[in-house]
Amino acid sequence: MRLKNDAQEFIDTIDLLIDGGIVTNLPLRKQKMIPKFVYHFTDMGNAKSILETGQIFSRKKAFEKGLMSVDNASHDVISYTNDKWKNYARFYFRPKTPTQFRNEGIQSKQSFNELNAHCPVPIFFLFDSKAMLIRADSFFSYGSLAVDNAAYNQAKDFKKMPFQYVYHEGSYDTTLQWFIKNNRHAELIIPEECSLENLKAILCRSTAEKETFLNQLSPATRLKYQDIIHVDSRNDFFNGERTFVEKANLTKEEIVFTINKGFHSSVFNVILKTLEHSTNIVYTWGEDKLELNQSLAFNLLNLKDPTSYEVKLYLDEHLAFHGSFKNENLLPF
Repeated sequence: MRLKNDAQEFIDTIDLLIDGGIVTNLPLRKQKMIPKFVYHFTDMGNAKSILETGQIFSRKKAFEKGLMSVDNASHDVISYTNDKWKNYARFYFRPKTPTQFRNEGIQSKQSFNELNAHCPVPIFFLFDSKAMLIRADSFFSYGSLAVDNAAYNQAKDFKKMPFQYVYHEGSYDTTLQWFIKNNRHAELIIPEECSLENLKAILCRSTAEKETFLNQLSPATRLKYQDIIHVDSRNDFFNGERTFVEKANLTKEEIVFTINKGFHSSVFNVILKTLEHSTNIVYTWGEDKLELNQSLAFNLLNLKDPTSYEVKLYLDEHLAFHGSFKNENLLPF
């Protein structure tokens, strides 16, 4: 990989951000962590394709290859984004961007957002920021490329980035609303596609969603990446504003889901599918417009052999959990 001539200046700038030599206004713990990475945020189906292919593709290339199973972006925002930026793989300099706030999580049909943007089960990819910035082919912006066509390639411009707004957290003066909101969308871009050689971690929102994501991957891919797939236990990367499954407790008597209700509608069309391994029978339960509470339980009295089964939970047709149970007490060792 060819590197920029001013690579060391990029490295020094990141070190200053981490050490506090450049003001970010981040709490100390986050100051030491957030600038170390650039972030790619996408839905679980797209995340699976990324790991299976070993590449993050540009929007244009992902569509050409049929790899974008869920379109996270607002069609309105994409419609006025210059077409040239659709030829780049795109990363943010921070988690919890305004775009993520709008589209993160399973949105009930009762309360779908006005931008029609949706990322039902979000996954974060964390890439080493130094390694990505010093690539000769990487560019960066001070804000969203949907509204700002300025992209830079040199360290002298990177030093001028308004980091105190890029990493800004919490409320802000309304007179600075557009400026801060735009800077929170600062991007790093790579033409056409980006390999996973600088991928350092993959983050899921809960233990249940981690289990679900691992179950979507092929055995070889799961083995390759499972050690860097973690849960965001401190809520540093996800907003958790909408309904999702936090935990799943599977036994031979019942299935109990612990639900994060969030702050939006928790009314969903709910479907539970249980595959009984010994008989290969699929049992299906469903209810329309069910308001979810903090716990959702199903007894397994109708199963002929509940000692080994696989279960999938769907909320408004989106896969919210996929896991399996095997009664270990039956093993002869």
